[in-house]
Amino acid sequence: LVKKVEKFIFTNFDIRHLSLKLAVMGCSVNGRGEAKDADLAICASMNGTCDIYIKGKFFRTCSKETLLHTVKKIIRENFLTL
Repeated sequence: LVKKVEKFIFTNFDIRHLSLKLAVMGCSVNGRGEAKDADLAICASMNGTCDIYIKGKFFRTCSKETLLHTVKKIIRENFLTL
């Protein structure tokens, strides 16, 4: 999941215009605590969902299938600096 998200971000965004501290974790239990220091945090779970945190606060849960679309929308709306 980490490599997939990383590749997606570098492919879809000009990182020179992206002000973002991103955390991608494979454990939703520890993820809540680790997410507090990230601008955008993704915590995967074993049931096929991902919890998303923005600036340390829970934002929503989405399926792994819709994760990249959701991340793209969040980044465009919150973290692009033009």
